[in-house]
Amino acid sequence: LAAHVRSATAEFQLDVHVRPIADGVSPSETTHLASVYGADRPGIVRDVSGWLAGHGINIRDLETHVLGSEPPTYAML
Repeated sequence: LAAHVRSATAEFQLDVHVRPIADGVSPSETTHLASVYGADRPGIVRDVSGWLAGHGINIRDLETHVLGSEPPTYAML
């Protein structure tokens, strides 16, 4: 999974970290967590969620923040 994500997102110069989750998670539970940090710009939620949807990934919860750095950094969890 990590190699696939790194390959698919190489043009975005991302740091990708993948860790296993606990055994015994049911299909109705959250199985993955993605954290995205990048320069704040219009369309970042659309672009990231569109990429995930295009790869068959369903988003069950989404939280976003603009961090107070200069320039502003966008955080999506």
